[in-house]
Amino acid sequence: MMFRPSKWMQFAPVVVLPLLAAWMVNGAAIRDDLTSRGSGALKAAGAGWAALAVSGRDATVAGDAPSTEAIAQAVKAVAGTYGIRLARSVARIVEPPPPPEMKPPTVGSLETNSATPGIAGTWPSTVAKTLTVTAGSTTYVLGIGAELTASGDDWRLVPARPIADGEIDVTAEVSDG
Repeated sequence: MMFRPSKWMQFAPVVVLPLLAAWMVNGAAIRDDLTSRGSGALKAAGAGWAALAVSGRDATVAGDAPSTEAIAQAVKAVAGTYGIRLARSVARIVEPPPPPEMKPPTVGSLETNSATPGIAGTWPSTVAKTLTVTAGSTTYVLGIGAELTASGDDWRLVPARPIADGEIDVTAEVSDG
């Protein structure tokens, strides 16, 4: 008996076309499902920096990671997702920016005959959490009382009670705690 492949070729469309149709109809749904579940695994692993791309059953993790360990953890989370065959990374490591510098506050010099002068200065409002200004023997804290106010990096003190005549020392202090 002789093997004749041409005899079987007439049945190839009957076998191949349904498989091709099933792949075309379900391919996008499967990819979307894998992407959804893989992204959920990234979120659960705390990898909010990562983006996931799925091609077939292969997943690629991309983005700006804070460390090598973060990349490894993200790839491990995606690789553990059911249906993902291969997980790889094209992420890069980006060091977080340094914290802003805490600059000392300033006090503008003032010469006046007013008993309630407007004393002004600057402070690092984006870094500091508290501002304390001492005029003579009285201390004012930003947010407590209406005398000390701030707008952006500028502060202004207008004492409610008159200040005694003469020269007084005015100091400003900031804190991040």
